[in-house]
Amino acid sequence: MEFSEQQVRQLKAKLKPRYVKTRQAQGALLHYVEGWHVIAEANRIFGFDAWDRRTISSRCVHSERSARTHFAAYVAKVRVSIRAGDITIVREGSGMGEGAAPTPGKAHELALKGAETDGTKRALATFGNPFGLALYDREQAGVGKPPDALTFSLTAERGAPAMSVSLVRTPAAATVNLCLSRVLYAR
Repeated sequence: MEFSEQQVRQLKAKLKPRYVKTRQAQGALLHYVEGWHVIAEANRIFGFDAWDRRTISSRCVHSERSARTHFAAYVAKVRVSIRAGDITIVREGSGMGEGAAPTPGKAHELALKGAETDGTKRALATFGNPFGLALYDREQAGVGKPPDALTFSLTAERGAPAMSVSLVRTPAAATVNLCLSRVLYAR
């Protein structure tokens, strides 16, 4: 590959934990990175004009209508091309997206965009941890560790603290508790 030394360092870096999101699906907790973040990372690491994506195929696999809502589901295959020096590196990924909306057009649009984004994320994940590859490892060794505690204050007029915010990571589980305390001052 003809990536620069800086690009190689960035591709080998751990995924920052603040970009890891979670959601429940069929009783399991899933970890993922959002599509906007993966695209922003591709722009940052490769350059805005050094990569592109193309939807190779898409197919509606489900469509129905209930009383007031339209539902659609799509699968899509996406090809990502990265220009690195004189070579072009090509990766592909498949994704699925679902949409629910009051109109059929909006439901299909949401589902197709979701499938294309999911496929893009899967194709870019093959380039390393900053794109979510680390989340495929059950140990998530490629995800950086959040700080144990972080505290900062928001300042009101005249320099008096208006609010103090503390983020604390509990050692037993990798969860973050947000504690807000408001400090009121008499004038």
